[in-house]
Amino acid sequence: MKRTTLTFFLFLFSIPFIANAQTETKKLKPRLAIRGGVFLSSFKINDLPGSFEKPKGDAAVYGGLQLDIPVSQKISIVPEILFAVSGVSALSSNNPQGLFDDELNHLFLPVLFKYKVGNFGVFAGPQPELLLKAKGNTGPSYYNGDITDSSYRKFGFSGVLGAEYVFKRRFGVDTRYQFSLSDLKADNAKSVLTSYGKISMSAFQIGLFYRLGKR
Repeated sequence: MKRTTLTFFLFLFSIPFIANAQTETKKLKPRLAIRGGVFLSSFKINDLPGSFEKPKGDAAVYGGLQLDIPVSQKISIVPEILFAVSGVSALSSNNPQGLFDDELNHLFLPVLFKYKVGNFGVFAGPQPELLLKAKGNTGPSYYNGDITDSSYRKFGFSGVLGAEYVFKRRFGVDTRYQFSLSDLKADNAKSVLTSYGKISMSAFQIGLFYRLGKR
């Protein structure tokens, strides 16, 4: 009986706090943001012959949209749609063609889980990826031009880790690191750089975002 009475009073005591938390959550609305910045990629190719130098990635750009969906004052689910360009190149010392260079256009669809403390936030999550286009820039004696259907996988996965800081006037800065969880090389790979072992990409994104709507 005493335990039941104590539980009842604790429940009554907690009602104002529960109601306040629900009210605060209702005040929170999804926020759409525009993102853009620099995309710094690097690649690893397994079983690449010793005649090739270490593969190099390119510095390029990314841009897209982000939707911050609050679950509570500190936790959000953040789906995004991002377009990014990357490139991988490797120099061969015993090949007259010399430099082999592939350019990739990606569509990234991350779903991030964010934890916020004040203006600072950290996030992580999976990132499905679509290859929109792949282009070889090697020469007429090799696969040159469009290699979208003959070298790289159309669909893949990455993991994402990052952090952000929001300034006044809804501007913010964020940085993140992504790493491949799947092989980029297609089963029918025919270009020079995809004719060896597994290909993986990692990248840093450094950029700005602007949140639309009322604060």
